[in-house]
Amino acid sequence: MRDGALPEEIERGGEGQPRDKASQSDAIVEIGVREERNVVPIGPQTPEAGYGKHVYHIYAIRVADRDRLIAALAEKDIHCGIHYPIPVHLLDAYESLNLRKGSFPVAEKSAAEFVSLPMFPELTREQIVAVAEGIKTNVEGAVTRS
Repeated sequence: MRDGALPEEIERGGEGQPRDKASQSDAIVEIGVREERNVVPIGPQTPEAGYGKHVYHIYAIRVADRDRLIAALAEKDIHCGIHYPIPVHLLDAYESLNLRKGSFPVAEKSAAEFVSLPMFPELTREQIVAVAEGIKTNVEGAVTRS
């Protein structure tokens, strides 16, 4: 699966992105990997507002053993991302605040558990099911809540 936007997609401003995150969420639910399998979707789970359309460029879940899941999915040519792997308070830009690891444990735990699943305009139903099956196969009680 490919990652990143092509120039013509940028020009269209996100047109063609899956308009309805529900198709990915539905596949995950159908396969039985949502909360009963300890996979927690991150982000809005509500319908879009009438005044605009979401681009849905990230589909993030929270998984305790993220690195193991990412490696297992990569073996199936399913490539995931990690957005914001460093909590804000631990970034060099905030060093002057003298915040250390442990200052914001929920943020630190979240940064260690979030993984972004494939999400791009050409994502097919079969690919979505493959991602959901990969999660089901590789996540068993591995997600925690803060």
